[in-house]
Amino acid sequence: MKIVYVAPGGAGAGSAGMFITLAAHVAAMAPGTNIGAAHPVSVGGQKIGEVEQAENEKLENFVAAYSKTIAQHRRRNVEWAMQAVRESVAVTDAEALQLEVIDLVARDMRDLLQQVTGRNVSVAGQTITLAVAEADIHSVEMQFGQKIFNLLADPNVAYLLMMAGLLGLYLEFSNPGLLFPGVTGAICLLLALAAFQVLPINSTGIALILLGTALMIAEAFVPSFGVLGLGGIVAFVLGSFILFDTADEKLVVAREIIVTVVVVMSGALLAISYLVLKAQRHRPETGMEGLIGEVGHVMKRIAPTGTVQVHGEIWTAKSEEPIEIGESVQIQGVENLHLWVQRSSQF
Repeated sequence: MKIVYVAPGGAGAGSAGMFITLAAHVAAMAPGTNIGAAHPVSVGGQKIGEVEQAENEKLENFVAAYSKTIAQHRRRNVEWAMQAVRESVAVTDAEALQLEVIDLVARDMRDLLQQVTGRNVSVAGQTITLAVAEADIHSVEMQFGQKIFNLLADPNVAYLLMMAGLLGLYLEFSNPGLLFPGVTGAICLLLALAAFQVLPINSTGIALILLGTALMIAEAFVPSFGVLGLGGIVAFVLGSFILFDTADEKLVVAREIIVTVVVVMSGALLAISYLVLKAQRHRPETGMEGLIGEVGHVMKRIAPTGTVQVHGEIWTAKSEEPIEIGESVQIQGVENLHLWVQRSSQF
């Protein structure tokens, strides 16, 4: 014998939950709850109207007939049960009671047990009178693993985990040996993939997000004048909005999170692009190229060859004009470990 109670306030019995409630010997709801919206969907999360018409009609008719059978067996509102399947209608607790979709509305578990006491239900062909008013109530909590999965099944959490995973792996590959970003990114990405197993994922959405991320990263290293970056942002935004293929508004990524992620990644892209451009334009400070423009002092008269001291090092130097010992020279070029210099006004 089963008593199904839709609670607490704000909860709902949608999709499969509606069938479970209809099939109960006693169906009850708490104030502020709802029931319905049981239109069938495919395994991938697509609405049935998006698949072939023949399969659409077959599955919809089957589920509608199933709901009709359950409603008739439990003497509930057959017409409404079929509308919940074919038209995705949903009603509140008060409306469900009025339409004879449920048996009663109870404030809490104790009120529920009080109201069902004295009711007659048929179980395995026998009529049983319920006497549960003084029954003990034991709550069954989710196990630790179930709590984790319940958290991961939130589209917002799954989305953020995927972003953190991609960012961590990018930092690790661009800076090998850091380890922490790579390990953290791999864990986050695996957790996101675990969440995607129970969420209606759109493969096109994932592809667009990956493409957008790749284009934004490429913008930092390829001089595309913003084309790759802009294209990456557009692909990233589109992929984020269609990542979860479902008509249920609860199974989508919050727009605030998408906007925040896009703004942060775009800001990071601009910062990286600026630093790369600045580094490319910055005069080299090490190696042979770093000597050009530096000022040294003549240690041995240059006529046309002599020696100069630069950065504490002694170099062979050449000049088109004689330069005496102690004079300052500025390096104009480097050729075969020889410096080309000219007289400088700095002392």
